[in-house]
Amino acid sequence: ILLTGDQEERIFNILFNTIQPMTIFISYEFLAKGLINNKAKPSENFFFQTVNFLQMKGQELKPFVVNSVCNFLAHTIRKFFLDEESCKKILGFLLNDLLGIEMQPLKQFIGLKISESLISNFRTFSYSNSYMVYRQMMSKFHNEALVNIYEKVFQIISSRGSFLTGYDDIEFEKVSINTLFLCVGFNFAISYFDFETDTDSD
Repeated sequence: ILLTGDQEERIFNILFNTIQPMTIFISYEFLAKGLINNKAKPSENFFFQTVNFLQMKGQELKPFVVNSVCNFLAHTIRKFFLDEESCKKILGFLLNDLLGIEMQPLKQFIGLKISESLISNFRTFSYSNSYMVYRQMMSKFHNEALVNIYEKVFQIISSRGSFLTGYDDIEFEKVSINTLFLCVGFNFAISYFDFETDTDSD
């Protein structure tokens, strides 16, 4: 179900005006679950609004809330992955506007957290009942996203040196190294697929 503009606006009115971390956490966990179960499909605008929300309030939010929001954003990217136009736009934003070498540390941190969740989600979830569609998505991810994410993260790590970023250095270091590790350790051959749901006759 594609969320309507009115629904998205109501969600953001709640999120921007709440001071309760659990409200934000539960909202994005619910939205992510809808994406996984194919019961919700946010718009591109909702994705970008959520990123802006993180940039505005990220330093005020507790880590478990930031993780939840970034996980939702990662699921959103994956949901759009076979939509050529949307995928190109959102991936370009992730790689250039968040993971860019000249970006502010908070932006880079958000980009790293989204990338970390995106790679993990590709290993864990299948949004397709067809193995052929799944392999097509995996191949596209491997060729168009994974290699580019690796290069961006490696550049960030190299440029930071001792990780004196001015923004939560320990967490920045942890997510940088973990995302790089997920890139180099990504096993394309055995990534998750539930063969019991495969509807392909072949």
